[in-house]
Amino acid sequence: MTDYSFYSLVPALTTIAISVATHNVTLALALGILSGVLVIAGAGAALIYEKTVHYAIATFADLERIEISLFVMLIGGLLEIMSASGAYYMLADALSRRLHDAKKSRVATWLIGVFIFFDDYANVLIAGSSMRKINLMNKASIAQVGYIVDIVSEIASVAIISTWAAYEGSIMYESSLKFNVNLSSMELLIASLPYHFYTYLGIIFAFLTAWSGKWLGSGFEKDGAAADETDGNLKDEIDGRVRAHHFLTPVLSLIALAFGGLFASGYWRFRQKSSEAVSLINILSNAPTIEVLLFSAVVATLICVYLMKKDGVLAGRSYFKIFLIGKLGMSHAALIIMLSNGLAKISADLGTGSYITGIAGGFITAWALPAIIFFASCLITIATGFSWSSMAIMMPVAYQMAVTHAGASLIPILSGAVVSGAISGAHLVPYSDKSVMTAAACKITPVYHVKTQFLNVVCAIAASIAGYLLAGATSSYLLGFLVAAALISAAHFIFAR
Repeated sequence: MTDYSFYSLVPALTTIAISVATHNVTLALALGILSGVLVIAGAGAALIYEKTVHYAIATFADLERIEISLFVMLIGGLLEIMSASGAYYMLADALSRRLHDAKKSRVATWLIGVFIFFDDYANVLIAGSSMRKINLMNKASIAQVGYIVDIVSEIASVAIISTWAAYEGSIMYESSLKFNVNLSSMELLIASLPYHFYTYLGIIFAFLTAWSGKWLGSGFEKDGAAADETDGNLKDEIDGRVRAHHFLTPVLSLIALAFGGLFASGYWRFRQKSSEAVSLINILSNAPTIEVLLFSAVVATLICVYLMKKDGVLAGRSYFKIFLIGKLGMSHAALIIMLSNGLAKISADLGTGSYITGIAGGFITAWALPAIIFFASCLITIATGFSWSSMAIMMPVAYQMAVTHAGASLIPILSGAVVSGAISGAHLVPYSDKSVMTAAACKITPVYHVKTQFLNVVCAIAASIAGYLLAGATSSYLLGFLVAAALISAAHFIFAR
């Protein structure tokens, strides 16, 4: 394999530079992929054409990304029907009697994010879209709401009953096989949970922001965020026949179907191929996650349309046309999700992850290893735009470093550092799937979303690194986390505005 060295960073650097300069993430990703093609192909015109076609096909031929994009667009169509009927406004009107100030609506948004712990995509789209209106009514910063929604949705990465658990457990288990680590995927996953420093610190920081209304990014709010900050008279927006259950029933159906579907399909698939004892990780690792979410979204939409047609809501208007408008409204987000797949693939072929970890390897000492692994995982997500690709790249590297430098005892903390680092990088770039979906749900641009939460994310990353360094130096991981939590709390109370 060709060693592209520093040039392996060209796609990531190009994407970041163009997205910041133009605020056009789609263009930035396309040019980032093209720059990677030029690095691989060199000056040969024929090879440039061949590689361009190859990566164009690879970008749009990934079935999982296609399904994720379809899910996002389906949710967009469902939410558009609710919005057109005034169901959002009805919910906001009902909630406003209890959530009558910005603090209460922000905290409620945080709590909803914690409640939808089983999947981060569903979390972002439901929590962001459903609570956006009530937060605007209460004059809460929509940029802050986007930050809270984005960060809290990562609770899926530390929830045993989640779509993340199956993936994390499988990556850890596969990485451990050649090192004679006699632990199951469930045991590896559970052992890593105390060491997801950034995830826990981010959720704490988001709660402090929700409670106080202060954050390190507040100075950016004057730039303007939402497309429709003014709401006018709520009653003017509501179809007289719509009721709160026209919103709540489809959303709760979506959550129940997704939750139940993951268990039922995972259990059935596991039983089809194994007679081993059933565990949560076995069930979830066999569940067809995206397919279940797609099915849940379709059924929830049908339920929504049925209820509204039965009650005469949106009489005389085409449900299909409204659904199509919402679906097309999410098409930009879906395109970015697909293009980020191309960036991840070309970065993998250029050896971006290996180059970054190779640089990090020169600074390794056993006590600093958790912090180095965390930071390297963060950088790989920045380069690829996708947390799961970073985990796949970094987890085997982390296990190799653990065994080489300190033995298998470091594997749990390095597992947590890989996942936390991969998540943190997605919060720093506007072309990650989560940044795009959060921005779409809150009706802000991905660049604005990342810019406004940037200082908060960097603060959490810095506190995580400090925590990992202290934990490595003292062998007390609880002490490391507590100090990191104290640092991030102090930063909030001293510097937040």
